Amino acid sequence: MATAEADPDTHRAVLGAIGAIAAGAFIQFGSSSTAEHDFRLPVSLFLLSFLLLFLAFSIQGLKSRRWVQQVAAAVGESGTLALLLGSFVVLRVLEIPESVATALGALGVTTWLVVHVTHLRLWAKYLQQLEAVE
Repeated sequence: MATAEADPDTHRAVLGAIGAIAAGAFIQFGSSSTAEHDFRLPVSLFLLSFLLLFLAFSIQGLKSRRWVQQVAAAVGESGTLALLLGSFVVLRVLEIPESVATALGALGVTTWLVVHVTHLRLWAKYLQQLEAVE
């Protein structure tokens, strides 16, 4: 695989995201409002996000084939979606006004969806160009 395809900078970005998720989850455990609210679902989603992003990070180290990079990207996208959903659930648990929580959730999901579709389109375009060259 070409060096440009290997994208070594992605490892650092994923590692940073993993650290941020872990910090967010542990802050939830240490917050004073934990006794008043049930944070089991958002913390579970943060943990799922952490595990998916850690798996994506681990898979990226093994990417000797193009499909492995696509699997890593898919697992990473799932991890970011779990992080987004966990954040949305925190808003609901903290009883933020429904209109604010819904607006923030819709903005987050829309942003994630636009980025995800853009990644898919770029991959499709790249693979079509690669196929034309071969």
